[in-house]
Amino acid sequence: MARRSLSGCSASVSFARTVCGEPIVLFRKQDGTVSALSDRCPHRFAPLHLGILLENDVIQCGYHGLEYGASGQCVRNPNGNRVVPRAAVLRKYPVVERHSLIWLWWGDPDAVDETLIPNFDCLVDPQYSTVGGVIQMAAHYELIADNLMDLSHVGFLHAGILGSEAIARGKHTVRQEGNTVHSNRWCPDGIAPPAWGAMFDNYSKPVDHWLDMRWNAPAHMLLDVGITPIGRPRTDGIAAWVPIYSRRSPIRRHIIFGRFRGTGRSAILT
Repeated sequence: MARRSLSGCSASVSFARTVCGEPIVLFRKQDGTVSALSDRCPHRFAPLHLGILLENDVIQCGYHGLEYGASGQCVRNPNGNRVVPRAAVLRKYPVVERHSLIWLWWGDPDAVDETLIPNFDCLVDPQYSTVGGVIQMAAHYELIADNLMDLSHVGFLHAGILGSEAIARGKHTVRQEGNTVHSNRWCPDGIAPPAWGAMFDNYSKPVDHWLDMRWNAPAHMLLDVGITPIGRPRTDGIAAWVPIYSRRSPIRRHIIFGRFRGTGRSAILT
């Protein structure tokens, strides 16, 4: 029987994540869809991602060999009388794959509402290429959200890289649309921040600079930031789309990032 080890496999096959304090194993099934299950065998709580992925979308626990289907139900007990324990059931999370991201539903499986998924279509825009990665931050997620919703600190904390004097005198506006909050900073007629000027062909003339943050509470944000020559449309400059993070636990964050480059407009995720 063909089989593949879950441990160390690429994300397109399987991987483990801890989200909201819950260990989860994810793998792509033979039909191309994604399955998300509890990453603990209920027998002795062994991590299932350290086991083996068998044919027919079955995970075999590496401790005593119990096998679980993509539904979370134990389908085979290779030990003793081979009776499948009734309690050998994994939690199964409803999954939606959208904009190259995998979204899990924590609530009632019969009440899944896909309209709650924020729009991150910049991640799959065909005019851009993507470089992705993860940064883990040991800080409470509310502190990080607070930091990113008020980007007035950029002019000081990131001086010499991303900061400029125009940020401190920029106009800050906040608006709410349903459960989405926008915190936008418009900083016209200033010298380009050094990193931005370098990316924009070492542009040294004054620019209009913007830092627009979108927050879908509690844990997903999207930053649109960039520069353009004074009075010109944003599409004439260079910009970054920064999709920001998924909650791992109250005191840890996974920040998802990548890079996109297109004609006249680029996106850099950090």
